Amino acid sequence: MRTTQAEQQAMRRVIANMDWTTVFSNMQAHAKESVRILDILDKRLQKLEALEKIQLTQSNISFRK
Repeated sequence: MRTTQAEQQAMRRVIANMDWTTVFSNMQAHAKESVRILDILDKRLQKLEALEKIQLTQSNISFRK
């Protein structure tokens, strides 16, 4: 049990002495990249939805003939 407490205290010291600036900077960079990727996916989805509408319109026109 004492080794577990010693390990916990050691881990607390490591966490307390960490350079949180680097950690948060990396998280911010990942968040920005995620937003960029989501924007790309959103634009692609909008294009697919537009193509789907065109297809539906064309199929409705061909059914009427």
